[in-house]
Amino acid sequence: MANATDPPTNSKEAVMVLYGALLEHCAGCAVCLGKVPTMAPCPEERRLFEAYRTARRAARGGTA
Repeated sequence: MANATDPPTNSKEAVMVLYGALLEHCAGCAVCLGKVPTMAPCPEERRLFEAYRTARRAARGGTA
């Protein structure tokens, strides 16, 4: 099983690695969990989500 530190071998694996990283981050992030009163979204969550969305498009054969 790959993790976020291993380079993915294909686009579907990249999607799964990024999704796992996103879930792992949000599970331990006070901003994502709503424990910190803020109106701004978590910047790390946003960065991981954009990378995940780009990888999903590439895996489906769309433009990245």
